[in-house]
Amino acid sequence: MIKKRMITSTILAMSMVFNAVFGMSFSCVNAAENVETATITDALEEYEIATCVDATYEDGVGEDTPPELTGNWYEDFEYEDDGRCINLKRYIGEKKDVYIPGYFSEPSNKPVCIIGRDLFKETDIDNVTIDDNVEFAPDVTEGMFMNSTVKSVKIGKPPVNTSFINQTNWMFYGCTELTSVDIDSGLLTSVKTMDSMFSGCTSLKSVDINWLDLKQVRSMSELFNGCESLTDINIETESDGLTNINNMFDGCTSLSTVSIHLEKTKGIESSSGIFKNCKSLKKVDMKYSIFRLYGMEAWFDGCPNIEEIILPHFKYGSVQIELPYIFCNDDGVKFYKIPDRKANTIKPFDKSVSGYMEIQGDWLKIKNGKIVKDTNGTFNLTINDKKAWYVVQNGKVLLDYTGFAKVGNTTMYYKNGYIDKTANGTYCGYIDGIKGWYVVKAGKAYRNYTGFSRVGNSYMYYKNGKIDKSVKKSMYANINGEKKWYYVKNGKAMLEYTGFASVGNSIMYYRNGTIDKSFTGIVCDKIKGVTSLYFVQNGKFMSDYNGDKTFVIKNGEIVSVR
Repeated sequence: MIKKRMITSTILAMSMVFNAVFGMSFSCVNAAENVETATITDALEEYEIATCVDATYEDGVGEDTPPELTGNWYEDFEYEDDGRCINLKRYIGEKKDVYIPGYFSEPSNKPVCIIGRDLFKETDIDNVTIDDNVEFAPDVTEGMFMNSTVKSVKIGKPPVNTSFINQTNWMFYGCTELTSVDIDSGLLTSVKTMDSMFSGCTSLKSVDINWLDLKQVRSMSELFNGCESLTDINIETESDGLTNINNMFDGCTSLSTVSIHLEKTKGIESSSGIFKNCKSLKKVDMKYSIFRLYGMEAWFDGCPNIEEIILPHFKYGSVQIELPYIFCNDDGVKFYKIPDRKANTIKPFDKSVSGYMEIQGDWLKIKNGKIVKDTNGTFNLTINDKKAWYVVQNGKVLLDYTGFAKVGNTTMYYKNGYIDKTANGTYCGYIDGIKGWYVVKAGKAYRNYTGFSRVGNSYMYYKNGKIDKSVKKSMYANINGEKKWYYVKNGKAMLEYTGFASVGNSIMYYRNGTIDKSFTGIVCDKIKGVTSLYFVQNGKFMSDYNGDKTFVIKNGEIVSVR
């Protein structure tokens, strides 16, 4: 871009040279055939200047003609004049194509500075060009174009050090129409986090970020998440501090090849789901050396077309991870393995691979190289050198399972993955989808059990394997080794009950849960809904007593008879 001040100084310099050497004045305006007259729009003002045909300008000035500025362009922005700069806060204009010059030009020739972090956020725009020399406030790039309709962005070289720009998080997040990005490398020399920078850019087919200085990058989490049109990408970084690449390409459904060179990277701490749901992905090349690689969960979930993966060469130690784990998913995607520990290229398993296989600590049912998700029940297997009946749910052996499960036609009680033959009593759990307290003896659930069994601190009456809360009567039973009559209410043996209760055709008097046959006397209680004084002899209510004796009662006891 030709600046008025630079052109003016050039003409003055040439005039001084001619004057000093030839003793004559010089004016390009009236020069002969070797000069031409040009009209240039610079910021807000048009001038006519003369330039020599063979003249050259610094930084390629004059090579590209910027969009024409008309009127008070800055009024399309919320802005402020701080005396030194014209500070742009927020775009409020209606133009689809936006151009920001590096200088405000006449009358002050002040620099232009972007200070609004959400400068173009959620705006209806097509193309944005930010010229050389535009200044940027700290981290103003974060969310800069978020959820806008921008199609192309070009940002020129800044005039000053930009070490204070450390984040480009969400810079183009949700820009569904974005197809082209051209940012001068000088703008982002100190970026540390690029999380979700292009997340949701569904029209972006290709992008080159290697022009960026990535040496200080720490996190690229969800960098291209949801870029459905992205077909291939190459990333090279010498960052020794990169630690987070979680879900970096999650949902890039058109992505077929990826090359990631992590030279000098000391340790990736989080990398789960990096290629998740990349259903077109065929080849991944990560051949550069790194020291440590953690958090590899679900790397290739939803990637059924993988053909080859070149893993990093680990510089020391063994990688404590079962690599097939990074491929398993709910769709039963094929497993992959390393042919030997020294090899770094992994290929698909042979389709004949079947059986139970340990994957990252989990034992899974495999058939033809895929997880058999519909495998449920108990199976006699050898797991970790121990043969037993194990519970399998959705193709996974439940090594910590506690509860009931059928083994053949018998329901057994499991504890921590194994049948607990020491289990005796009542246990809460599900049998045939019904939750309840079930009677267990030597690990076996007695589903047709009838009788009393302890539940917590109480003894409950079971009928056909279930607590029968409808029972309200006296029952003869063996409870806690003591066989006698007990009063049962709502299915519970009332071990501390005191009062009357029917036993066959008689009404008996209970004291502390037991018929008290040693008691003879008068009791004030309720029988058949009537509260009265009743005569009891040897624990039995004497309903036909008609004697003429007088009883002297003290504290409910007969102390004398007259």
